[in-house]
Amino acid sequence: MKISAKQYARGLYEAADGQTSKEQTAMVGRFLQLLKAQGRFSLANRVVAELEKIVLDRQGIVAAEVKSARGLSAATLQSLSQMIKDKTACREVRLTEKIAPEVLGGAVVKYQDKIINFSFQYFLAKMKQVLIK
Repeated sequence: MKISAKQYARGLYEAADGQTSKEQTAMVGRFLQLLKAQGRFSLANRVVAELEKIVLDRQGIVAAEVKSARGLSAATLQSLSQMIKDKTACREVRLTEKIAPEVLGGAVVKYQDKIINFSFQYFLAKMKQVLIK
């Protein structure tokens, strides 16, 4: 059974927790050598991303991404942040906005392991399903 990036990140976080900066640096070096020896070095970027999620979670921060065809207003971004705060009970939301022309209208929000699809394509597909029934 292969270990996932999330499992590696969780193990690395638990092993490094409470260690000095010098010890953590050495531990990361050994971890990278382990990935290389196991032929899994290509997972390194995903492990780092998962590790970042764990650290933020422990600090009560949720990282989120919103994709839309055009930039969203500050009020819309604030509303999305508040929605995520309400759903997760976190103390802070770090929202990254990405312009994605393939999202013809509306937005797609990703946070933790969740996706909330407010795109026009999604709503049109749902309408089509209802009309076909």
